[in-house]
This record gives sequence, C-alpha cells and structure tokens, in this order.
Amino acid sequence: MVGRTPGKRAPSVLDVTKQLITPPLQPLPSTSPTPTHAMADECTTRLCGFNDRIASTVNLEQVDVIIRRYLSSGQYKTALFWADKRLALAGKKKRPPSLVDVAEFIKVLSAVGDYTRLIAYSQKHELALKHVFFAYFYVNALFQKKYFFEILKLKLATLKGFNDPTESAAPCMAYIHKMKSFLPNEEENRALDKISSELKLDAALLLLLGKTYLISQNRHAARLCLQSAVRRDPCAVEAMDVIHKYNLIPKRNFYELIERFPSLDCGIPNALLHFSIMDGRKDNADKADNPAADDLSGDFSVRTAKAIQYYRIGAVYQANEISTQILKDAGMFQDCILVHVATLVQLRKSDELFMLAHRLVDNQPDDEISWYTVGCYYYTIGQLGTAKNFLNKCTTMNSSFGEGWLAFGHVLSAESEHEQAMNCFLKASRILEGSFEPLMYVGLEYSYANSTKLAQDFLSDAAINAGENPLVLHEQGCIFYMKKDWKSAEEHFSRALRLAYGISGQECDLVEILWTPLSEFWEPLVNNLGHVKRKLGKYLEAVKFHQRAIMMCPKKATTIGAMAVAYASAGLVDQATVHFQEALCISPHDQVLKHGLEKLLECLETNACLSTFQVAETPQWDARKLDVTEKEFVVTAEEKKAQEKALETLRRYKIKRRPDITALRCRNAPHATRQHTVMVESSIAEVSDDADIEMTIG
Repeated sequence: MVGRTPGKRAPSVLDVTKQLITPPLQPLPSTSPTPTHAMADECTTRLCGFNDRIASTVNLEQVDVIIRRYLSSGQYKTALFWADKRLALAGKKKRPPSLVDVAEFIKVLSAVGDYTRLIAYSQKHELALKHVFFAYFYVNALFQKKYFFEILKLKLATLKGFNDPTESAAPCMAYIHKMKSFLPNEEENRALDKISSELKLDAALLLLLGKTYLISQNRHAARLCLQSAVRRDPCAVEAMDVIHKYNLIPKRNFYELIERFPSLDCGIPNALLHFSIMDGRKDNADKADNPAADDLSGDFSVRTAKAIQYYRIGAVYQANEISTQILKDAGMFQDCILVHVATLVQLRKSDELFMLAHRLVDNQPDDEISWYTVGCYYYTIGQLGTAKNFLNKCTTMNSSFGEGWLAFGHVLSAESEHEQAMNCFLKASRILEGSFEPLMYVGLEYSYANSTKLAQDFLSDAAINAGENPLVLHEQGCIFYMKKDWKSAEEHFSRALRLAYGISGQECDLVEILWTPLSEFWEPLVNNLGHVKRKLGKYLEAVKFHQRAIMMCPKKATTIGAMAVAYASAGLVDQATVHFQEALCISPHDQVLKHGLEKLLECLETNACLSTFQVAETPQWDARKLDVTEKEFVVTAEEKKAQEKALETLRRYKIKRRPDITALRCRNAPHATRQHTVMVESSIAEVSDDADIEMTIG
C-alpha cells in the first residue's frame, strides 16, 4: 500500500523453534573413563610405531653376540630373554619373522633345555616338516621328553633333502600347509641348508631315530639308521657306541669300520682306541710304533674301557680301582657308572654303594641308572623284596634297559622264583641281542630245574656269541659234570682256567702254573677242577687244586670239605678227618659235612684197612711247595702191621653189628650264582670202598 510503512511480521512456529534450539557448547575436558577398546587401539598404534622405530635402530647382529655370550657362560635365562626380544623385533610391518630368525630362536630354546616350549612352538607353526633343521630340533625335544611314539608317527621321509633309510618317500606331504608363503623361500632354504650342513643335522637326526627304534625294539630299522648316520658323519662316536653296545652288526664288520677311521680327517687317528681295549683287541694299539696309545692313556673313555676289560676277565679289584679313580677325577662320568656298580656288588662294598646311590638319586632322579644302583644296594645287603621294587621301577622307566632286566632276574633267582627270573633274562636277551650273558643265565635257570638238555642248548648259543669265554666254558663244564661226563667237564674247566690265566695254548700243564697270581673271582673254577680230578681218580692233583682254592678263599667251608673228601679218596684219613673238623668249625650246622665225617669214621671201624688212632697235625703249605707228595701214598710195613693190629682189636671188642658198607657216596652239585661269579656250593663227594682204595694213616 502507498503511504503505508511496513510493520513487523508476526513470528511463526518455525521461528520459535529455531530460537529454542541453541548452538552446542564447546566440549570441556572430560574426566569420565575412556572406553577399553579405544585405549587398546591407541596403545597398539603407539606400540607399533615404537616397535618400528626400535626395529629401525636395533642391530640384530649385536643381539646375536649377546645371546651367544650368555649361552657360553651358562646364563640361560638371560640368553632366552634376549632371544625372545630378537624374535619379536625380527618381524617387520606386522609380518611374521623369517624362518632363519625362527631357526635361531629354536637353537636357543634347545640350548637352554626348554623342550616343552620348543615342542609347543614347533607344533603351533608346523615347523617339523618344513626343513631338516626344524625336524632335528623337534625330534630331539620329543626324545628328551620321552615321547617316543610321537617320533615314530612323523613322516620324515617327506622332508626335502633327507633320505630316511627305513621307508620310501611318501607320495604326498603328511601335513597340509595353510599358506604358500608359510613354506621357506629359496633364500631361506639356502640359509637353512648351510646351517644344517655345518652342524651335520641329517646324521644327528638319524642317530635319534636309531635310538628311538631301539627303544621300540625294532633292531633292523635301528641298524639302518645308525649305519647311515656313521656314513654321513664318521666322527659320530655315539652312533658307533650304540652299534657296539647292542651288537647291531657283526664284530668283524664293526672293526672293519674302526680300521677305516684313522684315514678320516677327524684330527685324532686313534680316537676309537677304547673299543679295541674293551673287547680285548688291544694288541695292535699297544705297539711301540703307536704313540697315540700312550697319549690317550689318561682319557676317561680309554680308562673306562680298561676297567670293563678287567671286569670281564675277572680282575674285579683292578676294575674297581680304575673306576673309583675315574669317578673321583671326572665326577659322575656316565659311561663308567655301570661297571663301577658291578664291581661294588661283586666286592660287597655296600657302604660305597649306598653313598653312590644317594648321589645318583639326588643329581639325576629321572635316570633309570640311579634306581638301578639303589636296587643293587639292597640286593647286596640281602633285602631282596626292596631290591625287586627298585629294579622294577628302573625297568618301568626304561623298558629297553637290558642291565636292569639282568639284575632283576638275579634278584628273582635268589628268591627261588626261577620262572620269573627266566622271563627277565629272556627279555634282556631280546634287548641285548648278540650278548652272551642273558643266554648263559637262561641256561643256568634250566640247570636248576635239572633240564640239562635245554641248559646245554642255551649255553651253546651263549658260547657262539661269546667265543672263547671262560665264564661260558665254566658253565658248560658244570652241565657236563651234572651229566657225569667227567672227561668233557675236565676239558671245559681246563680251557676256562687257561683263558683265565691268559694262556690260549693247550700244551701247558695247569698244575705247574697253578700257583701264579690269579683273581679270587676264579676260585669256583679251581675248586671244580679239583672235583673233576677226584672223579677221574687223580687224587693228588685234586688235592692241589683244592689247596689253591682255599688259598684264594681261606674260610670257605665247602672248599675245605671238598679237600677232606679228596684226602679220604687218596687214603689219607688223618688229613681228611682234620679238614672235616676244620670245615665243621666254620659251618657247624652243615649236615652234609657231619654226615661225611660220620661215614668216614664208620669206614675206619669196618673196612679191612684201618689206621692207628694217631692224629696228624694240620698240614702247612705255601705257594711254592705243596705238602702232598707221591711218597705219602706209599704204605710202609710198620704202618700195615699197626693197621692189622688195630683191626683185630676192633673186631674183638666190637659190640654193635657191623653195617654192610660197600660204597660211601655223597652228591656234589656245583652250580653258578649271579653277577658273572659262578660260585660252587660243593658238598662231600664220593668216597670209594675198600676194594678200590686203601685207607691209611699218614
């Protein structure tokens, strides 16, 4: 409108609404807690940035030097700390570390002995079948943790560059990898191959497989793996030691392998000298043109081999002296513990055995040898029930521990549980295949049951494995004695004694060398020869052998009684009576000795050839001259006249009825005990009637 000024417009609903909505205020610093996921994201971002900055500045080679330094000084926890840091910093831009970095980490885990963590890490990342490097360390960790069945389940033939001699290569991989990048690339393969070649890990892996197959009693597969390990690494002495201990290859092939060893570039041509010494093949090693033999005389392996050889030939004191000195010089030298325990058992040194068992249990409670030693201690002091418990524990810990099964069998046999003892010896024969000892002890168990045929068969098998061994020859002689084959028994006993003296020829006279030094270990053998000589009518020689046995073990009643029988058989009644009485002083409750003395006195009263009632003094002898000569077997006229006079006196005043005595026979059953010593529990043997011998007084 004209002449009219515009007025104010009335506010609408929209305008009112706009006025009510005020602009937002500026946010103030909040004191309320930030959400957790927000904080985590922020921390992760900052940490990643920090790691990137650290990774760009850290020198991994310097960290490797630190790790090696702490490993060399034995500070394993510190070394593992830095290994963890190195592995964490090896990855870049959220990518996993390379397999070369993982290999360095695995080496540290194995060096510090953290096998549980190594197994878990390898299983999570499926490392076992990626390369021989990872396969070796994974199998070694399983072996140390005694997961033997898990090792046998691995398809190691599928590994690239590894030739498993026990099976052909599988047509496909045992494990399916999730990503192609998860496998090592060419650069990583070259680096891992170089490390494996320098460490000879393929030979080490074959050694572990061979030991695992032995534990599972697969000797064929074990032999293949160990032979292949020796071919790939000729300096792997542990593989040779396992082959030698379990007789996986014939002795001839084994020593051909040793003869090729000096031509190898291992630095010490005669490093395997201890194998020759252990088996008694040290003639070539001891020659004057072999200076290395003297250079290695102080080596613990060579000294242990000498102790084992001394023990095998019966020189228990010398073996114990060497093994004791080794343990003093080298501490718990594992190769020497078994022979040292064996010598302590033979010598009945229960106090030393007790202290050794405590040290072993304190230091290595997870080792079966510790509990084996405890069982041997209780066996030595006669607590057979407790010994069985500990030997059962050691064989449960390691079912392939052949020495434990042998000791278990000895304890069961001492308790007269011969059937169970035979089962233990048969188990040991399967584990220690090629060894003569388990077969020999099985033969002895059959001899206890008077099964001479089976006993002879097992002893023949033991002789094939042992060769010319005096222990086996002695046991064979005892079987012939039980069968009353005196000539064969004499032949085997004589061969065994010549070998005990170190004489291989058959032309020497045993009576001439009888008084040369000999270990008391062979006292049963000497005593048994006396029994056989008496059975063959060689009474003078029988007395000499029994005298030598008495000098070796002076206070043994059965040996003194056996010499009394030899004197009686020779007609020397006075000496026989004196020795019967001496034996009864030592063992007054021995009914066999009492019965023999009574029969001897009855024979004096009733036989036609009687003696006067003079008692001769106890004969004296030394190692140079014997008291029995041929002249003592000659009866003079005066002695014969005195005998006839005494006979008339007895016939005149005799009250009781004369018994009809045609022969006086007592049994003698020599047998062998455990622990290599074949001890003879002899009783009084046959005394001939007056038609065969003439009983006189000295």
